[in-house]
Amino acid sequence: MKKTVQTAPRNMNAEVVAAIAGERARVSSILESPQAKGREKVAVRLALHSDMAVADALDLLASTPTEENPFVQYMNQVGPSGVPMQTTVQELDAKQARLAQLKEIGNHLNVTRGYKKAR
Repeated sequence: MKKTVQTAPRNMNAEVVAAIAGERARVSSILESPQAKGREKVAVRLALHSDMAVADALDLLASTPTEENPFVQYMNQVGPSGVPMQTTVQELDAKQARLAQLKEIGNHLNVTRGYKKAR
């Protein structure tokens, strides 16, 4: 898609043209800032429906929580099984080794009680 730049009509005075350019710069500075990421609705509201300075709007955006659903954030951290996703490979190996050990103990117990035949 080709982007077109609108120019001011020739009969506008310089002050109006400067005001329009300044407002466009303010709006784009707010909407395209890193602080607006995840807070797009608030950023649009501040940019289009207020006369707040860019620095003040960016400070407010930075202190505003992101719009992501808190449940989704929690599930991304914990995972669907309730086991934290930050589990390391070593921890998984230790858990798998303990599980294998418990299975072996269970098999031995079942064999000694006669529930199972020895392998």
